[in-house]
Amino acid sequence: MPHTVHIASLLVHSQPSALEAVKAFALTLPHVEVHSQSPQGKLVLVCESDHEKRIADYLDALNAQPSVLSAALIYHEIAPVEETEGCTP
Repeated sequence: MPHTVHIASLLVHSQPSALEAVKAFALTLPHVEVHSQSPQGKLVLVCESDHEKRIADYLDALNAQPSVLSAALIYHEIAPVEETEGCTP
């Protein structure tokens, strides 16, 4: 079985006053980066993993934050490692 990488985008909606704290928490998660953000408390995160379980764990961790109103998966792709040159799951 070829090695694969899971690439996902997550949409996180938080209380606007807590956006920077939620962003800081998200950046503590391995292989997560902020793609965009809005002053209304929304973040689009991109993450990479070698298994979909880690992505589900990220969603659980984000949803558990007191200032997060919701965190949802908006995109998920499974790609062979050869197609993801430079990615580090």
